[in-house]
Amino acid sequence: MYATRSIRFTVVNTSACGVLSVEERPAAQVATISLKHDFKESPRGRLVVRNGDGKVVFSDSGAEFPYIWNLTDASGAQVAEGRYEVEAYLHGGAAYGRSSAAEIVVSRD
Repeated sequence: MYATRSIRFTVVNTSACGVLSVEERPAAQVATISLKHDFKESPRGRLVVRNGDGKVVFSDSGAEFPYIWNLTDASGAQVAEGRYEVEAYLHGGAAYGRSSAAEIVVSRD
């Protein structure tokens, strides 16, 4: 018996970073997430929202900015009121990076 396996990967030595901000304070219907960055072109990436316990409640692997999150979890249900943290893992051209985290406060009053 003979078996082979090929693994392909790309090594990139160009990094970049971004800073997220949220327009609505508090957010009642949506949270508009903006990104300031030092990429040479507009980055895309994976957006991750965590609840106060650090559990991922929502993510989108094709996020573009500004991003409008409708305050729902991965199943489409409305998230509970409270504090959430959002961050993004980004790529643009040959550059890859991660944003700093931003806080989203959900309050429907």
